[in-house]
Amino acid sequence: MSAACSGVKGHGIANVPNEWYEAGGHIDSALAVLSCAGDYVGSQGSSDHVANLIAAAHELLKLAKKDVDDIEQQLKTP
Repeated sequence: MSAACSGVKGHGIANVPNEWYEAGGHIDSALAVLSCAGDYVGSQGSSDHVANLIAAAHELLKLAKKDVDDIEQQLKTP
């Protein structure tokens, strides 16, 4: 289990688990990967590029899901 952040000043959030920030980063990365997929649609060899981008986004979203599950567990632990 990782340490919790002391909080976000002015936002009323205290003791935020570090995984919360990890989850946000993984989700942002997955969205960036998926936004690139459109650049390859219709180009030569696009199916390989799109398949790779989709696989990368899938892996990032699995990491984000794990982060969210870890956060939920931490919040349930007294």
